[in-house]
Amino acid sequence: MFVTVGFVVAERVLYIPSIGFCILITFGLRKLRNTARFYWILQSCTIFLIVLFMARTVVRNTDWQTRETLFTSGLTSVPHNAKVHYNFANLQKDLGNIENAVEHYRMALSLWPNHASAHNNLGTLLPDTQQAENHFKLALLINSHHPRALFNLASLYSKQGRKQVSQELLQRAIELDQAFIEAYSSLATIYAEDGRLEDAESLHLKALDRDPNNADSFNNYGTFLQKSGRMEEAVQQYRQAMRLQPNHTVAIVNAARSLRALKNNREAEELYKRALSINSDPKIMDNLGVLYISAGRFADASKLYKELYEKHSDYVEGRVHFAQVLMQERSFPQAEMILQSVIKENNTHRDALHQLSILYSQVNKTAEALEYILKSLNFCSSEEIACAQLHADHGDILKDLKQLDDAAQSYKLAIQLDAKLSHAHVNLAVINHLQGECHQALRHYHEAYILDPENQLLHENMRKLKLHLLDGSGTCAKKKKPGTCKSR
Repeated sequence: MFVTVGFVVAERVLYIPSIGFCILITFGLRKLRNTARFYWILQSCTIFLIVLFMARTVVRNTDWQTRETLFTSGLTSVPHNAKVHYNFANLQKDLGNIENAVEHYRMALSLWPNHASAHNNLGTLLPDTQQAENHFKLALLINSHHPRALFNLASLYSKQGRKQVSQELLQRAIELDQAFIEAYSSLATIYAEDGRLEDAESLHLKALDRDPNNADSFNNYGTFLQKSGRMEEAVQQYRQAMRLQPNHTVAIVNAARSLRALKNNREAEELYKRALSINSDPKIMDNLGVLYISAGRFADASKLYKELYEKHSDYVEGRVHFAQVLMQERSFPQAEMILQSVIKENNTHRDALHQLSILYSQVNKTAEALEYILKSLNFCSSEEIACAQLHADHGDILKDLKQLDDAAQSYKLAIQLDAKLSHAHVNLAVINHLQGECHQALRHYHEAYILDPENQLLHENMRKLKLHLLDGSGTCAKKKKPGTCKSR
């Protein structure tokens, strides 16, 4: 009666007027009790209204059963109401119906162009980054104090490498909303990438202080610690995230990865299986399979990857790792077929090219092996540690082709990227030994020994080399040729 409300008629707005209506009817009936005819007419009308409203309430209750039925009924009742379309779009977004959500956000904006949150939410769903950026900017133009729009625009800029702008936007979002936990974590990630580890850790701790029951905050802090090499501390944070949210599959998988890095394969395996019991995600299955491969449990890996291949044949990484297992089983034709199918779909898939090179090397197709290892190396950066193994395998192929100088260069590149690559040290030492560079050979043998003290062939090569050095000849190659160590 006295103030404007969002809807012309809404149940919550009618509660107090309904009480007044009941009081008025009761008062009227008492006044008219002595006038039989009017009393009977008013009483009949009142009973009719009560029955009618009861029936309408029962019917309306079906609309309130779920969020979906409520917002769907709103679309039917007031199809030209922007807020109804906005609410329905939010529902569709939460249900994963992206196209429906986009359609209704656009309808809401056509009815209410200055709806800042509709612009912001629409921007999060658009695959075109330019369109998304425009909607985030429009949201901020309408409401410059919109923390979520600031956060989303910052995330977009961060992916584009515009770290400074992203940092400023996140700082502004935190100023506006001191409890915006996601903004703390995102800003901490930028600080960590810039090498500001203390500032990053401080932000993670602030997020935990703001909301000590937020499982995502513990997971994010654990990720920071894991990337910093503080594996045991990371595991503790992941455990806390799992205590707060037992079904937090991201924290479970992250904990499993950290435990695997700590050589605790048993518990890592249990956690991967726990995550799979919650969500049969092919990525989780693949992580468990990689654990089996690294532990040498090829029978378990084979069983798992066959299941993964049957259920998720379109999951590319699983197919590549399945081919690795098939190669261990010496099922080379099937492994080749799978790898070639991956490369046909994506000829820049570095790991598939690499694995196909290894396969051809194992079946003595050295020319083909060299062709594919060079293709995979084309997609390596000069500082990427993961490429160390590719350079080492390239060296192995060149050594098989008797191109020792080129092979030595490849092993050196591998060691520069990853000084802990034992077999690169061994094979470089073998080449140094063959070429008469005794002291260089001994240095690399020692490096390999520290990394792999149980390698018997390495012991034999070191013994031969030391004998050469002791006889004072100064030439390594004149003696018996050293053995070669390879670890694919």
